[in-house]
Formats: sequence, structure tokens, C-alpha cells
Amino acid sequence: KKRLLKGDPLVRADHCIGTRTLPSDEVLDFVVDTWVGDYLEKALLSLVEIRSLGGAAMEGMKLPSGNANAIFFADTIVCYDGSSVSPQDKSSIMQEVHQVIVDARNQSELMVDFSGTHSQSDDPSELLPCGDEIFGGHDNYLTIKKVKQTFDSTNRFRFHPFVHLL
Repeated sequence: KKRLLKGDPLVRADHCIGTRTLPSDEVLDFVVDTWVGDYLEKALLSLVEIRSLGGAAMEGMKLPSGNANAIFFADTIVCYDGSSVSPQDKSSIMQEVHQVIVDARNQSELMVDFSGTHSQSDDPSELLPCGDEIFGGHDNYLTIKKVKQTFDSTNRFRFHPFVHLL
């Protein structure tokens, strides 16, 4: 049976982790034991993707984004139909997701929410990534800040998830 990503409302929380080198046993244990956690059982429309990049993907010119340097990558899209989940479970799901992100940040080997398509602007501020992480390095971050200030001085795109960085 195909699950459709529909809900009234559809609630989502997207996050990612990755490593610049092949993941250690500690990282793999974290992914298995924590990243793919119990909260997913309450959020039935959720997706978890785990991939390892290498070979041709790591050669040549890299795209200027945070995930260009991730040899190992795991993301989760915690997703559920807001009309069918109890208020207690909604609160529990988000608390668990936020704790998983805190735990991931405590893993020295992991990059957390370094991709421009993960995390939400309404996440707690202590969970939001910094510009160097999102934009693939300090030089890229400074360039993007300058371009944003030059071409969007009126802040038309203020609702972008990473506007707090720009």
C-alpha cells in the first residue's frame, strides 16, 4: 500500500546528519539506536534515508553546499497527519526529535543539519545550524551573505528557513 504524504495539516520536521569520512562504529550505532528512533512509530508518514557517497560523487568540482563534503549522509523527514495524532503525541514527537538533534550535535564526528534543505526556521535557536555549516564553508557563507544583501536589501525572502543567517 502506497502511503501518501497528505494530512490536515501535514506536519513535518526535516533534519540530517553526515560525516566527512567513512562513519565510525560509534556513528553507525547512533544512527541505528537513536536517529531511527521510537518517535517514528508515532509519526507514521516519516521517511529515513541513509546513503554513502564516494567514487565519482566525490571527484571533480563540488556544488557549494554543505552536503558536498558528506561521504556518509542520513536524513529524516518526521511527518504525520496532524488531525490524527493526539496533542500529547505531537508534543512528544517534537521533544524527541529535538533531543535527537541535541544528541547528534554531541557526536564529535557528525555534521548536523548542514544541508540547505533541512531544519526549520521555527526550530529552537540552539538547534539551528550556523552559516558555515549550511553554505559549505566560511567563504561560501560570506559570498552568499553579500549576494543576499546586494540583491535582496528589502528582505523579500525573509521567510526562507535560513534568513536568520543572512
